[in-house]
Amino acid sequence: MKKIVIVMLGILLIPSAPWLATTQVDLESIRAQFREVAKLQELTRNLPKLDQANNEQRALWRQANDATRALTHKPIDQVLAAIDQSIHGKDELEIIGALSVYMFLIVLHRAVPDIRYKPLLLDMLANDDFSSEIYTDTVAGFLHFYPSRETMLAYMDAAKRAPDARNRDEFLEATAGLLNIELNYTLSDPTPERKRKALAAFETWYEKNKNTVRFDSKGEPHFSGGPGEWKPPKLSSADKARIKADPVCVLRLFETIQASQDPKPGEVQELNARCGQALLGEKRATALASALEGAKNGSAPSLEQQFSMSSAAVDYPTVSAALTAVAYVASADPIEPKAKELAVRILDDFGEDLQEILKDEPASVRKKVLELAEETAP
Repeated sequence: MKKIVIVMLGILLIPSAPWLATTQVDLESIRAQFREVAKLQELTRNLPKLDQANNEQRALWRQANDATRALTHKPIDQVLAAIDQSIHGKDELEIIGALSVYMFLIVLHRAVPDIRYKPLLLDMLANDDFSSEIYTDTVAGFLHFYPSRETMLAYMDAAKRAPDARNRDEFLEATAGLLNIELNYTLSDPTPERKRKALAAFETWYEKNKNTVRFDSKGEPHFSGGPGEWKPPKLSSADKARIKADPVCVLRLFETIQASQDPKPGEVQELNARCGQALLGEKRATALASALEGAKNGSAPSLEQQFSMSSAAVDYPTVSAALTAVAYVASADPIEPKAKELAVRILDDFGEDLQEILKDEPASVRKKVLELAEETAP
């Protein structure tokens, strides 16, 4: 079973009841095209990648791509209405094509996943007999648009029912991905033995913690608590006092963690010990310290550490902490040149939330920060 990776790049509203201005003949024609898309996807499923394919295989790839793209040129209300009919139907081939086109429209910023389809997709996966890999992949893949406890449970149920190790492993991997847990063998040294041990460890962790996992309204996983509406956390006066104690350290740690290249563990450990709680909050700073200590012995972060850090990341306003540190650096008199350069870089990348942060700061601080922000303006 091949993985389907879905990236949602934009948000547009799906028109309500689009079929009101569309004839059934139009919809039947589009639904027939969904079936053709699914057939072509089945034919290209096991072909070499485009850069490794022969001429005949490339032609098939182009045909499949053109069939999908052709539907994106039709009136969006007609396509969405046809998708709605197909998803509510029983024709698996048609469902495959409809969901594939729907995914493509989402990537093109022309649609968003309709929450009304979530229970339908959950039901499809719960009743899937795994006789069609592409059907299973498409339904399970689309459920990534609905990160939730229900999706987590559906994936693990599918893993238990899977007819072979390959399908089972991929549902375990999908669940780990939903929980922001990295199974390290997927990135390096994916030997069968290492994979087996990692998945076994994840299953053990899951069984121990599944009843305490919840998802907030943004689809982020957390330990324990109810599923109530998620509200963005705010910095307390104590948090701000910790940031003010060493704002330059806070900015250095933030930039180091955000860097695309691997940071030096020793530097991160030293900065985290000094100001980790100010930037990351107590839970995440503690989890990071534990992971860095284990890294000294060559150990990868445990599943508990990974989930704790992921969960804590949305329970503490790290970007707000960094921007508050920028404010304290900017309001210093005089501003140390290297600290100013660091603050300007942070503002350039994350300054869109600056006004919200400055609301609670004195007028003198706001003035100096806005002057600094002007230096980053193009």
